[in-house]
Amino acid sequence: MQKERHSVLVIDDQEQSFRVIEAMLRPVGYDVRQACSGPEGLRLARLKGPDVILLDVMMPQMDGFEVVRRLKEDPGTRAIPVVMVTALRDLEDRVRALEAGADDFLTKPVEISELRARIKSLCQVKAYHDHLQTYRKELEGEVARKTEALRKSRQRLSLALQGADLAWWDWNLVNGEIEASPERARIAGYESDEIASGRDGWKGLMHPGDREQAASALERHLSGNFRTDKPSA
Repeated sequence: MQKERHSVLVIDDQEQSFRVIEAMLRPVGYDVRQACSGPEGLRLARLKGPDVILLDVMMPQMDGFEVVRRLKEDPGTRAIPVVMVTALRDLEDRVRALEAGADDFLTKPVEISELRARIKSLCQVKAYHDHLQTYRKELEGEVARKTEALRKSRQRLSLALQGADLAWWDWNLVNGEIEASPERARIAGYESDEIASGRDGWKGLMHPGDREQAASALERHLSGNFRTDKPSA
């Protein structure tokens, strides 16, 4: 199986700068593409979804600070790591880039071993992020499928119980809510809106003389004590 090539988008208006970076990365297996302006870089980032973006700071029309800000504001590109490539050494410029959303820096002239190390590390970060996103979507899909299967199962059960003149109810012990089919109220001689939810609704269906004993038995059951007190002979 052929190993997937990681892609690097270089946003730089200088052809010579791009060729230098390309010569450093392509021999070690990276797919390197150039965007000659900020707007073109934004378009290619959305269209191609590169693993890493190398972004020059000083460009006409739209500088690197504005480009990285827009990349991080866009849900479709904000997860792509952005490395600012700059000749600027002032701390103020680096802080400004970080505030705009840059993930890392490289200083011109770029050194080959540092460039390769940074790109390799950030590609691994991006791959892990993509794996988590895929796993999350798979989980969401599985939850949706199971929820739909449960809904259909309850629908079939409700239809079957209606035919048998029976009812179902389900008590959530975490939040105390009780969900029940409309037949529960009808069989008990009530309208569905006449029965309160939760324990009060359950107790309301009992004869007043049975409520205390039933409540006591329920509390023992919930506490794990299943013993029933038998009347003495």
